[in-house]
Amino acid sequence: MEEAATKKWIRVAGLCVVCLLLMLSYALARPATESLFLEAHTSARLPWVWLLVAGLVVLAHYVYRGIVAEDKKPWVAGFTITGFIGVTTGLHMSLTWPLPGSHNILFGEPTVLFGTLFLGAALALWKEWNMSTVAIYAFFAGLVAVVLGVRVMNLGLTRSPVVAGLGYILSGLGGMLAWLCCLLHPSVSLRTSGGLRVIGVLVLLAAAGIWALIGYNAYWGHIESFSDYVPPLSR
Repeated sequence: MEEAATKKWIRVAGLCVVCLLLMLSYALARPATESLFLEAHTSARLPWVWLLVAGLVVLAHYVYRGIVAEDKKPWVAGFTITGFIGVTTGLHMSLTWPLPGSHNILFGEPTVLFGTLFLGAALALWKEWNMSTVAIYAFFAGLVAVVLGVRVMNLGLTRSPVVAGLGYILSGLGGMLAWLCCLLHPSVSLRTSGGLRVIGVLVLLAAAGIWALIGYNAYWGHIESFSDYVPPLSR
């Protein structure tokens, strides 16, 4: 049984490597200067913000019900899907820089951190490992998000700097809260304190709501704004 499970994860890892190689080949074949994002997207209307919405809702559901559940494996699929998409899309942005200037740092690298965190959590849940080291990673990844959120508001980045900044900050606080709960006395841990779990869920859902406002509004607007778009190589 253990050997079969190991083979499955080897296949998953192999698929991730293939996807990474495909993205690298795309980056070499088509430079970032011809990117759709560089020409037409704005920093506040990125189409994959929905990934944060889905991931944060999955995490909120796990915090509320999964932490106290005997069988945590039902949450593995949700964490894995979110993590895989986050790592692949985040790496693409970090390696090719399709957005203007520092927006690649603002959106690309945090997406990699977010996706890696979810993949690590999925593996830990599947193997029934202790989640404390994942929580440590979550703290520092969350700290990055908080710093970026403050800087977004400070520099007035994106079309809605306050809204986007709050989205980063609340998302980051969700990760930082996980590690802090591991350090606190068991009486105030997420597992034993229903009130603390509710607070965590509300923070995560508030962040998901902000990203939903940004992301789904982008989908609505992009249908119109890209209706007459012609790729540079086809002109």
